[in-house]
Amino acid sequence: MHISVDANFTLKGVFETPVQWSFKRSGVTLRELLREIDQRVHSITIFRDNDLGDDIEEIWLNGKRFFSLGEKLDTPLKDGDRLKIALYMAPLGGG
Repeated sequence: MHISVDANFTLKGVFETPVQWSFKRSGVTLRELLREIDQRVHSITIFRDNDLGDDIEEIWLNGKRFFSLGEKLDTPLKDGDRLKIALYMAPLGGG
């Protein structure tokens, strides 16, 4: 099963979007995918305990907002799904 993951951030050599995520089994949930991403991207809090981390602003699955998904984090993913993650980004500025 292959899932495409896009984001509003890139970590050179660690997480460069879009990322094609592959699983050997079907029935993987959004929670499982986010845990996999969280393990790869240590500098960003994508997942905390059993909920989304503080750095997450929004998640879209196939163009639908995460908060509109009936099963939320337990939403099963399908081959070819597209996930987009947006982080809170503080504006950079100078004086």
